[in-house]
Amino acid sequence: MLLNYDPASEVYLIGTGVVADEYRFGLERDNVTAIISLEYNEWDKIPEGSQCVLGFQNYLNKQRILTAERIDQYRWPTYIHPSAVVEDNKSLGQGCWVGSLTNISVNSTVGDFCVVTSYSNVAHGCRLGRNNFLAPSTIVCGSVTTGDNVSFGVGSIIKDHITIGSNIEFIIDSVVTKDIPDSGRYYSNRRIP
Repeated sequence: MLLNYDPASEVYLIGTGVVADEYRFGLERDNVTAIISLEYNEWDKIPEGSQCVLGFQNYLNKQRILTAERIDQYRWPTYIHPSAVVEDNKSLGQGCWVGSLTNISVNSTVGDFCVVTSYSNVAHGCRLGRNNFLAPSTIVCGSVTTGDNVSFGVGSIIKDHITIGSNIEFIIDSVVTKDIPDSGRYYSNRRIP
Protein backbone atom coordinates (compact mmCIF):
# COMPACT_ATOMS: atom_id res chain seq x y z
CA MET A 1 0.00 0.00 0.00
CA LEU A 2 1.26 3.45 -0.88
CA LEU A 3 0.41 6.46 1.25
CA ASN A 4 0.46 10.03 -0.12
CA TYR A 5 0.73 8.69 -3.65
CA ASP A 6 -0.69 10.26 -6.81
CA PRO A 7 -1.39 7.48 -9.35
CA ALA A 8 -1.63 10.05 -12.15
CA SER A 9 2.11 10.81 -12.12
CA GLU A 10 5.27 8.74 -12.41
CA VAL A 11 7.52 7.67 -9.57
CA TYR A 12 11.27 8.25 -9.68
CA LEU A 13 13.12 5.33 -8.11
CA ILE A 14 16.51 6.64 -6.97
CA GLY A 15 19.20 3.95 -6.68
CA THR A 16 20.10 0.68 -8.34
CA GLY A 17 20.87 -2.82 -7.16
CA VAL A 18 19.12 -5.33 -4.92
CA VAL A 19 17.31 -2.79 -2.72
CA ALA A 20 16.04 -0.85 -5.73
CA ASP A 21 14.86 -4.13 -7.29
CA GLU A 22 12.90 -4.96 -4.13
CA TYR A 23 11.37 -1.48 -4.12
CA ARG A 24 10.45 -1.78 -7.81
CA PHE A 25 8.75 -5.11 -7.14
CA GLY A 26 6.75 -3.57 -4.29
CA LEU A 27 5.71 -0.58 -6.40
CA GLU A 28 4.70 -2.81 -9.30
CA ARG A 29 2.67 -5.00 -6.93
CA ASP A 30 0.75 -1.83 -6.06
CA ASN A 31 0.10 -1.28 -9.77
CA VAL A 32 2.59 1.57 -10.18
CA THR A 33 3.55 1.27 -13.84
CA ALA A 34 5.29 4.57 -14.52
CA ILE A 35 8.58 4.00 -12.68
CA ILE A 36 11.68 5.88 -13.80
CA SER A 37 14.94 4.49 -12.41
CA LEU A 38 17.93 6.73 -11.77
CA GLU A 39 21.35 6.21 -10.22
CA TYR A 40 21.93 7.77 -6.82
CA ASN A 41 24.10 10.54 -8.34
CA GLU A 42 21.44 11.42 -10.98
CA TRP A 43 18.72 12.53 -8.62
CA ASP A 44 19.28 16.20 -9.46
CA LYS A 45 17.74 15.47 -12.90
CA ILE A 46 14.29 14.92 -11.39
CA PRO A 47 11.75 17.64 -12.18
CA GLU A 48 10.46 19.68 -9.26
CA GLY A 49 7.21 18.37 -7.77
CA SER A 50 7.84 14.75 -8.80
CA GLN A 51 7.15 11.70 -6.63
CA CYS A 52 10.33 9.98 -5.49
CA VAL A 53 11.41 6.83 -3.65
CA LEU A 54 14.91 6.34 -2.23
CA GLY A 55 15.76 2.81 -3.37
CA PHE A 56 19.01 2.15 -1.53
CA GLN A 57 19.88 1.34 2.05
CA ASN A 58 23.04 3.33 2.75
CA TYR A 59 21.77 5.78 5.34
CA LEU A 60 24.83 8.04 4.90
CA ASN A 61 24.12 8.51 1.18
CA LYS A 62 20.46 9.05 2.05
CA GLN A 63 21.51 11.71 4.54
CA ARG A 64 23.37 13.55 1.76
CA ILE A 65 20.17 13.70 -0.28
CA LEU A 66 17.98 14.53 2.69
CA THR A 67 20.12 17.51 3.68
CA ALA A 68 20.08 19.01 0.18
CA GLU A 69 18.19 22.28 -0.13
CA ARG A 70 15.89 20.98 -2.86
CA ILE A 71 14.55 18.01 -0.84
CA ASP A 72 11.25 19.82 -0.18
CA GLN A 73 10.67 20.27 -3.92
CA TYR A 74 9.59 16.63 -4.23
CA ARG A 75 6.80 14.40 -2.96
CA TRP A 76 7.78 11.26 -1.02
CA PRO A 77 5.16 8.49 -0.82
CA THR A 78 5.40 5.91 1.96
CA TYR A 79 5.20 2.19 1.14
CA ILE A 80 3.76 -0.49 3.44
CA HIS A 81 4.12 -4.14 2.41
CA PRO A 82 0.77 -6.00 2.39
CA SER A 83 1.98 -8.44 5.07
CA ALA A 84 3.16 -5.69 7.45
CA VAL A 85 1.10 -4.74 10.49
CA VAL A 86 1.08 -1.00 11.15
CA GLU A 87 -1.30 -0.03 13.94
CA ASP A 88 -1.72 3.56 12.70
CA ASN A 89 -0.67 4.61 9.19
CA LYS A 90 -0.67 8.24 10.33
CA SER A 91 2.26 7.41 12.61
CA LEU A 92 4.57 7.06 9.59
CA GLY A 93 6.49 9.98 8.13
CA GLN A 94 6.94 10.68 4.45
CA GLY A 95 9.23 8.56 2.28
CA CYS A 96 9.23 5.54 4.62
CA TRP A 97 9.52 1.93 3.50
CA VAL A 98 7.92 -0.77 5.67
CA GLY A 99 8.91 -4.29 4.60
CA SER A 100 7.27 -7.68 4.74
CA LEU A 101 6.19 -9.33 8.00
CA THR A 102 7.02 -6.18 9.95
CA ASN A 103 5.14 -4.88 12.98
CA ILE A 104 4.84 -1.25 14.09
CA SER A 105 2.82 -1.18 17.30
CA VAL A 106 0.36 1.26 18.75
CA ASN A 107 1.49 4.70 19.94
CA SER A 108 4.75 4.52 17.99
CA THR A 109 5.94 7.10 15.48
CA VAL A 110 8.37 6.53 12.65
CA GLY A 111 10.11 9.63 11.27
CA ASP A 112 10.50 10.63 7.64
CA PHE A 113 12.57 8.41 5.33
CA CYS A 114 12.87 5.48 7.72
CA VAL A 115 13.27 1.93 6.42
CA VAL A 116 11.88 -0.89 8.56
CA THR A 117 12.84 -4.11 6.80
CA SER A 118 11.46 -7.66 6.92
CA TYR A 119 10.69 -9.37 10.22
CA SER A 120 11.44 -6.24 12.26
CA ASN A 121 9.38 -5.06 15.21
CA VAL A 122 8.87 -1.56 16.58
CA ALA A 123 7.07 -1.97 19.91
CA HIS A 124 4.56 0.33 21.60
CA GLY A 125 5.48 3.89 22.43
CA CYS A 126 8.65 4.09 20.32
CA ARG A 127 9.78 7.32 18.65
CA LEU A 128 12.13 6.83 15.71
CA GLY A 129 13.80 9.93 14.27
CA ARG A 130 14.38 10.75 10.63
CA ASN A 131 16.34 8.40 8.33
CA ASN A 132 16.55 5.37 10.61
CA PHE A 133 17.35 1.99 9.05
CA LEU A 134 16.25 -1.24 10.72
CA ALA A 135 17.88 -4.23 9.02
CA PRO A 136 15.96 -7.54 8.95
CA SER A 137 14.92 -9.02 12.30
CA THR A 138 15.63 -5.89 14.33
CA ILE A 139 13.60 -5.68 17.54
CA VAL A 140 13.04 -2.28 19.11
CA CYS A 141 11.36 -2.84 22.48
CA GLY A 142 8.81 -0.44 23.98
CA SER A 143 9.33 3.26 24.60
CA VAL A 144 12.64 3.56 22.75
CA THR A 145 13.57 6.98 21.34
CA THR A 146 16.13 7.45 18.56
CA GLY A 147 17.61 10.51 16.93
CA ASP A 148 18.19 10.99 13.21
CA ASN A 149 20.42 8.90 10.92
CA VAL A 150 20.51 5.74 13.02
CA SER A 151 21.21 2.31 11.49
CA PHE A 152 20.60 -1.03 13.21
CA GLY A 153 22.37 -4.12 11.82
CA VAL A 154 20.64 -7.43 11.18
CA GLY A 155 19.24 -9.05 14.31
CA SER A 156 19.82 -6.10 16.62
CA ILE A 157 17.77 -5.87 19.81
CA ILE A 158 17.17 -2.58 21.61
CA LYS A 159 16.03 -2.83 25.24
CA ASP A 160 12.94 -0.88 26.31
CA HIS A 161 13.15 2.70 27.61
CA ILE A 162 16.49 3.37 25.85
CA THR A 163 17.39 6.72 24.26
CA ILE A 164 19.73 6.69 21.27
CA GLY A 165 21.26 9.85 19.81
CA SER A 166 21.80 10.79 16.15
CA ASN A 167 24.36 9.64 13.56
CA ILE A 168 24.87 6.20 15.07
CA GLU A 169 25.46 2.83 13.42
CA PHE A 170 24.98 -0.46 15.28
CA ILE A 171 26.59 -3.43 13.56
CA ILE A 172 25.02 -6.88 13.17
CA ASP A 173 23.51 -8.60 16.23
CA SER A 174 23.93 -5.64 18.57
CA VAL A 175 22.11 -5.86 21.89
CA VAL A 176 21.70 -2.36 23.27
CA THR A 177 20.88 -2.21 26.99
CA LYS A 178 21.73 1.40 27.90
CA ASP A 179 21.39 4.91 26.47
CA ILE A 180 23.81 5.72 23.62
CA PRO A 181 23.96 9.52 23.25
CA ASP A 182 27.18 9.96 21.23
CA SER A 183 27.47 9.52 17.48
CA GLY A 184 29.69 6.76 16.12
CA ARG A 185 29.81 3.08 15.29
CA TYR A 186 28.84 0.56 17.96
CA TYR A 187 28.66 -3.13 18.66
CA SER A 188 25.97 -3.39 21.32
CA ASN A 189 26.89 -0.85 24.05
CA ARG A 190 30.56 -0.56 23.05
CA ARG A 191 31.88 2.07 20.67
CA ILE A 192 34.17 0.69 17.98
CA PRO A 193 36.61 2.41 15.61
